[in-house]
Amino acid sequence: MKRVSTARALVALTAGMLLSGAVSALENVGGQIANVYIAGGGNYGYRVNLVGNVPACSNGSGFGYVNDTDSNYKVFVANLMMAYAAKKTVSLITEKVNGFCHIVEVWVYD
Repeated sequence: MKRVSTARALVALTAGMLLSGAVSALENVGGQIANVYIAGGGNYGYRVNLVGNVPACSNGSGFGYVNDTDSNYKVFVANLMMAYAAKKTVSLITEKVNGFCHIVEVWVYD
């Protein structure tokens, strides 16, 4: 039996995910947050929709989300909640993961 190095397996897995469309390039979309929706932590746990139903990523769900397992989850939620309450403009940096728009960065503007 031939052994495959961990690095080679990881490269092959990443390439396969990119080619399959499971993970796509980052996108930037902005506006004010129209509403928030809270679900179970691993079920697209904290979701935001932008005013005007602007989709959070191309050909994905309308909402952007973070899960409770994401790095900096509490910081994302706190800033998104503050932006919603204060009617601030946000810029969401998202990546489409399995057809849904995962938020990976947030900018809040004056």
